[in-house]
Amino acid sequence: MNSIYIYNPTCDMAVENGTLSYMPSTLLRKFEEDISPLVSLMASAKDILITNNQSYTEFVDFWNEAGFEQPTYINWESIKTLNKDYNVSPWGWSPVIAHRLRQFGIEYDFKLPATRQLFSRQTSLDIITEYIHQPAPQYPINFVPKSPIKVDNILKVEELLKQHTKGIILKTLYSSSGRGLLFIKQKKEITQNRNWIEAKIKAHGYVIAEPIYNKIQDASLQFVIENSEYQFLGLNYFDSDGKGKFAKEHIGIPENIKVLLPENDEWIQEAADRVIASMQALDLHKKYSGPVGVDAIFLFEDDENVRFHPIIEANLRCNMGLINMKLKDRIAKNSTGFWQIDTFKPGKAREFFTQQMKEYPLKMKDGKIVEGFIPLSSFGPNQQFAAWGIIK
Repeated sequence: MNSIYIYNPTCDMAVENGTLSYMPSTLLRKFEEDISPLVSLMASAKDILITNNQSYTEFVDFWNEAGFEQPTYINWESIKTLNKDYNVSPWGWSPVIAHRLRQFGIEYDFKLPATRQLFSRQTSLDIITEYIHQPAPQYPINFVPKSPIKVDNILKVEELLKQHTKGIILKTLYSSSGRGLLFIKQKKEITQNRNWIEAKIKAHGYVIAEPIYNKIQDASLQFVIENSEYQFLGLNYFDSDGKGKFAKEHIGIPENIKVLLPENDEWIQEAADRVIASMQALDLHKKYSGPVGVDAIFLFEDDENVRFHPIIEANLRCNMGLINMKLKDRIAKNSTGFWQIDTFKPGKAREFFTQQMKEYPLKMKDGKIVEGFIPLSSFGPNQQFAAWGIIK
């Protein structure tokens, strides 16, 4: 069955809000519109992409000319003209997207509060707990963390900080992509952020605390749950900034971690199998089907050996790592590179696109991208946000 793709990255905030009237800020709505062509990387020529972005023509032409057929782009109103023989694939489910689809005759059984809890960080906490209780891993690189702690008052935050010299991270029950995180390295930062901490505890009953690790590299394990079956798609590498927000995706293994990894990569499958076993123990397949992106990190442990922490957080939705896995299918095996999302002043995105196309012309071989600049969103005159990459 062909699919309808929708880019709604504010799904986590909509789930937390819990109402059908939730509306993202003007800036976030603009982000969704500008970046929406990105999800075409998951689509085939027979699929549909819903977007109100009107500047996608050049983006479509670029990928068609490279030999990758694009889906059909339509706006929301045009859904009424479609038949019902489509699988609906939003970036993530929420009451808002389910209600909006229902208005156009497409039903999805989104149940609150059960689904609201499922899409919260409590699910990540449950998966980590199951992971910890498994037998010790065979490969030393695979790290078994201590369970994150639920914190329901300021005094507990202060006590935890004393136990972790590198500091702690506080996480709210909802939000993602670096939102809802507070990094605390000194006691004065607890005082400075007291109102934020108390407000989040009051809203959800607790925040989740975990230590700040000696991180080397961000990564993610990509899975999909379909027909009650779990499939591991691969290990992905990305960067985040100092506050945990997405910075860039890597094509290939970054050199800073590549030189530290074991020659045998069987440890990757072991880590993935352990995460799958943890999800199975929770009967996650009975509650959810679709992509699961599990954020992970490589870290230096106290003995200065490299360890792989495979379950920092589980995202029951599409994510940038999944997009990266799909993009890699279009790139030559020996090529490397990166891609990221930037903010542009009015008119500057278009200038950037023209300059990069000249400076890094696209080169193809055997139907794969060998090198060059690649647009991963449109670059129209009114573009405020745009995704782009360099392959080499």
